[in-house]
Order: sequence, then structure tokens, then C-alpha cells
Amino acid sequence: MRALRAGDLDAARGPQPDQATYQLVVLNGGRTAAGPFDVGLHVDGADQPAQRVTAGLAAGAEQTLTFVAPRCAPGTTLRFTLDTRGEVDESAEADDVVDRPCPFTA
Repeated sequence: MRALRAGDLDAARGPQPDQATYQLVVLNGGRTAAGPFDVGLHVDGADQPAQRVTAGLAAGAEQTLTFVAPRCAPGTTLRFTLDTRGEVDESAEADDVVDRPCPFTA
């Protein structure tokens, strides 16, 4: 079975003053390859354009996705949705929505 997981999240301010560049590691923790799928980001009440993992992920493989989006406010939550269109058949779909605290403190 396939098992998509969210790994480390890195963030940096910019490229514009009100933006941030978010980098999320997405991995396939399952025993079989996952075909292509989208990953979505929701920041401060707004959905951002999804990033496509066009080649899919082999079993055990990972890929870092980069989102340029509004900078989150300290104390808020970023929400990532793995496989937004339900294209990957997983053993557990419930963990495809991942909340992370905003990495900025000011």
C-alpha cells in the first residue's frame, strides 16, 4: 500500500514583503509507488495554487515542494492537503490533511 506523509517544513520570508517561500517534504512511506498527485496549501483563510508531484513517488522516496504564498501570521496554522484530488489509493486517507504552526514569530 501507499502512504503519503508530510515531512519537514522550512520557510523563509519573501520574495515580496508580504510573502513567504514554504518548502514541504512529501514522502511515500508505503511499499508501492504512488502515481502523480497534487499537494495544496491553505494560508490565513485562503487556498493557494496546488503543487503537482508529476512523476509520483516511488516507495520510500521523497520530494520537496515549494510554495510562494502569503506570509502566515505568527500563532496561526498552515494547512497542507496531500493528494487533494484523491488520485493515490492509500491504506489511510485520514492523515492527508496536515496542520503545521506558522514558523514565523514576528
